[in-house]
Amino acid sequence: MIRWNNDYNHGAHPAILAALQDTNGNSYGGYGLDEWCEKARQMILSHLGGADAEVHFLLGGTQANFTVINAALRPYQGVVCADSGHIHAHETGAIEHGGHKIHVLPGTLGKLTAEAVAADSSRAEQIVALEAEKEIIREETRAIVDKCFELGMGDIAVGVCRGVEAGVLDVPFAPCRANAGLMLPARDNDGAVRILNFGNLPFSKELKDFHIAKIEERANYEKRKASFQMVIDDVYAIGKGYLVGRPR
Repeated sequence: MIRWNNDYNHGAHPAILAALQDTNGNSYGGYGLDEWCEKARQMILSHLGGADAEVHFLLGGTQANFTVINAALRPYQGVVCADSGHIHAHETGAIEHGGHKIHVLPGTLGKLTAEAVAADSSRAEQIVALEAEKEIIREETRAIVDKCFELGMGDIAVGVCRGVEAGVLDVPFAPCRANAGLMLPARDNDGAVRILNFGNLPFSKELKDFHIAKIEERANYEKRKASFQMVIDDVYAIGKGYLVGRPR
């Protein structure tokens, strides 16, 4: 029987076994440091056309997959894999141990198809939405930090203190008497935290319009006006294990 499920159920090619027998009496340095690895390294570099590169050898496919995937992907990115894929079926969680979720799709003869990936495009939409949210957070953070530098005339420590006094740095429901307490959050229709009342946050019109539109989307869905009642409903909802406080 010929089995194709993986490459670990066969021995080596006869030529490899013969070469191992011929060199069996020799001793070498550790793997990756011996003369044969060096020869292999030079052969690989020659095929790269003299590229300025380094070649390192790993002990197995799992280690290679783990290393390459962790190097190539951002921390929040994952891998799309056929249901029979080696990283899913045989590597016992090694990839996900690095924080990269394996998104398993039905395979055809061990391969992914464009149709299967297209049918699962919701994940791609989630990634695009995540990138947009990240950019919003960057802009908001930059606006607050820049304002603190301005208030502190270049001294961030002084700027933070003055920022708290001015409400540029504001925390909702904080017990600190120095906190302005003008900014109020509310959930949007998907449960993400948005800002209902900006207080003195130094956000641009574009950032404010983004938050307003998200809360208006929820208000339209719930058939009510965006108001402080949303904040109250959300606080009660958290205590009951829900993200969004829907009206009764």
